Amino acid sequence: MNTVFDKNICIVGAGYVGLATAAHLMEVDGRKNPITVVDINESKLEDIRSHKFLIGEEALRNVLYSDKANDAIIYSSKLPESDIYIVAINTNYNKDTGNLDTTGIESLISEINEFKNKLVIIKSTIPVGFTDKVIAANPDTKIVFIPEFLRENNSYYDTKTPSRFIIGSYYDTDDIVVDIPELFGYTDNNPIYMTPSEAELVKLASNTYLALRVDFFNEISMYCINKGYDSSKVIEGISRDPRIGTSYNNPSFGYGGYCLPKDSAQMANLANSKLLNAIPDANIEHIQKVASLIVSKATNKEVNFYRFAMKSGSDNCRESATFKVAKAVHDINPELKLNFYEPNFGNMVPDYLNNINNIDEFTSLKGLFVFNRLDDILKDKLSSDSDRFTLDIYGNN
Repeated sequence: MNTVFDKNICIVGAGYVGLATAAHLMEVDGRKNPITVVDINESKLEDIRSHKFLIGEEALRNVLYSDKANDAIIYSSKLPESDIYIVAINTNYNKDTGNLDTTGIESLISEINEFKNKLVIIKSTIPVGFTDKVIAANPDTKIVFIPEFLRENNSYYDTKTPSRFIIGSYYDTDDIVVDIPELFGYTDNNPIYMTPSEAELVKLASNTYLALRVDFFNEISMYCINKGYDSSKVIEGISRDPRIGTSYNNPSFGYGGYCLPKDSAQMANLANSKLLNAIPDANIEHIQKVASLIVSKATNKEVNFYRFAMKSGSDNCRESATFKVAKAVHDINPELKLNFYEPNFGNMVPDYLNNINNIDEFTSLKGLFVFNRLDDILKDKLSSDSDRFTLDIYGNN
């Protein structure tokens, strides 16, 4: 008798969502067949196969580069015929259209539809109503939406032990859909069933609320700075209310990364709400305020930015708030010399930034040191009498 563990699984997209899903599924008890991970970037796949690709998240790296994974995961640039397809490709936000770019997903599902009678599980972030649209366009394929809620630098752990397991589906009595919790090894995590559009809204609304919290505590921090108040005491006083709590209460240079910027922008566009529209706008305004503060403190004409990655221990510089702050500082005062240390930034360095690759050389510089989070490396290397600027209170993310 065939079970869900006999099904062939193909994950499309070798980003953090796809790789974390592959790492988790290969460890689910009962899994028999190898998992195929497909990506159009063959050079990236080859680097993963040879364990050369930089995976900043240690737990995920340890699983993917284990001996077990060598046999349990197959990497390919060609789409095979499979029983179940998990879609984890990126959907960038298009500012011109005001929507996430889903053209890649639409083309992929159309191709899968040619195989007939397959199950597609969408994990990519998509606009509300998108799953309904592709269901109508691909009648020979069952399509469900299962949102992921992954914290940065915790994708493997959060895939393995999700905060909630939501299934957006119209096929609640279909055997293969009923078996989805078993497929993912979530038999102890009571799933919440809803329509695909409701699940899509949960995903967008959740990240929009987190962006709102970031905005709120950043506003409180800046108000304290302007008034000369101790922001750490004020925010502790606010956060001790159990209805508010301590999550996302550490002031920063703004939100960024993979999810919050695009999800909050998409949610604002869909809802046409004054409150939701204000969330991305407040983040942009905050970045400008931070830049103005830095310029006012840079008395010796040199500013040293430590890390553009969004969180401590992360390799993600996408939509980096610190990078945007650096750009804003340059726009306000082009005469300032701007240095930065970021080992994961790549080669596309703007002319106004001076890249310092060596941490000892970087921390020996003169001038104002600017950092979103004070991690152990900087704490150990930076002289205690160095001029520094941060909004960080707790040293966490």
